Amino acid sequence: PYRVEVVLDNAANLIEGSLVKVNGFDAGRIEALDVVDGRARLTLVLDREFAPLHDGATVTVIWKALLGERLVNLTD
Repeated sequence: PYRVEVVLDNAANLIEGSLVKVNGFDAGRIEALDVVDGRARLTLVLDREFAPLHDGATVTVIWKALLGERLVNLTD
């Protein structure tokens, strides 16, 4: 698998195992969540077909469903 770390100001309602999408496709899962200097550091495990991510890739946290579950959305 392809691992990448991202740092976000807020990772509310994300958990280990949450879905990661790349350009709208199911691409992987959150492997780990940590707090570093008051910010969320996420380790993402992506399928090899989505590697590598390029400079300028953006990360957003979006709602997956009305039940409060969220996912990570990468746009490469």
